[in-house]
Amino acid sequence: GRDGEHIAAGTERGAAIRRALSGRGRAAVRAVLPGGQEWAGAGPGERAMVFASSDGSIWAFQPRTGKPIWNFKMSRRGINITPVVENNVVYASQGEVTLDNRIMGSVVAIDAIGKGDITKTNAKWGPIKGIPAGKGSPLLVDGKLYIVDDGANLYTFDAETGKQIG
Repeated sequence: GRDGEHIAAGTERGAAIRRALSGRGRAAVRAVLPGGQEWAGAGPGERAMVFASSDGSIWAFQPRTGKPIWNFKMSRRGINITPVVENNVVYASQGEVTLDNRIMGSVVAIDAIGKGDITKTNAKWGPIKGIPAGKGSPLLVDGKLYIVDDGANLYTFDAETGKQIG
């Protein structure tokens, strides 16, 4: 996500991309923790640690207590990417079988304000199925969400609407 002049991507491998896209030759990662977790708001005045899990869900936990706040199911298998968080929206992708067992991979934007299982209620857009993107984490720059699938194809989405623009 972008925070002023800082671009956040999920992994240290994204450092070169962040520097190149920032145009300033330096990268400043916003609240990315070891293992790739990011912070998001889960409600008014509440912060959450957000991460992808081996149960096929994106989870938000209270950082101090470890109590779960919400989860969003994406796959029947584990998710290996790091989600991107900006302005209480979580962007995530996965390369495994979708919940309906019909197709591999999906991309979604999740409204991070919620409690419990928010799978059916908090998709801002998506899931867009058929994009197996389970190896590289999403990158968010200037309102565009960049996804590289497991076959090295680049997809670009409007982060607000989910419309594919490239």
